[in-house]
Amino acid sequence: MRFFLPRAKEVLKRLCLLTEQQGTLLVHYIDSPSAQRPPKKQIADQLGLSEDAFLDVLEYAKAIRSFNESDLTNHAILGQEIDRINKDFGLTLKLDHAIKLLSLMIPQSSKQKQERKRRRIQGGMGNKLEGVGSLVDLRPVFTVDRTSIESWVIGTTLRIEYETPEGEEQVLLLEIDDTSLEELNEALKVVRNKKDEVVKSAEAAKLI
Repeated sequence: MRFFLPRAKEVLKRLCLLTEQQGTLLVHYIDSPSAQRPPKKQIADQLGLSEDAFLDVLEYAKAIRSFNESDLTNHAILGQEIDRINKDFGLTLKLDHAIKLLSLMIPQSSKQKQERKRRRIQGGMGNKLEGVGSLVDLRPVFTVDRTSIESWVIGTTLRIEYETPEGEEQVLLLEIDDTSLEELNEALKVVRNKKDEVVKSAEAAKLI
């Protein structure tokens, strides 16, 4: 079954030129509730597209989600279409990359959708913590005339890596002293106790 219309080849080309990460970002945008979606221009910029080109790709990606999975993974059909695009636009799109991107667009089963919904709710609306690191070092305090070291102090930097809801990776550096470190430690203990209590209560009520 042919599902790539001639007039859609330009849009398909743009879609197949996306990286896998950009394809995932596009699917995340489609699956997100309208109220939670970032501005279209922001996503267009992240995909390296003009706003008009993004809207074309968006509509095409939505249309793909109505196709059967067997159509999207039919290498013979895909191969023919990718060959045509390569010839028409002088490109060298690879079939395996195109399949990867198009496979991202395949609607998931109800069970998979529910699991994704569960993870989305669990993740909340905030940034996702990706990693935490720290740096503890000695820092010199120079004399007023800056000719010699008067003393040393201990500096502590907390490095927090996180991912925004739009898929952007960010790093936050925080300078902390002993008081802040103790407050942070106590706050984490409170979080753990709260979570343990919620789990305990939910299990007792057979909610999980």
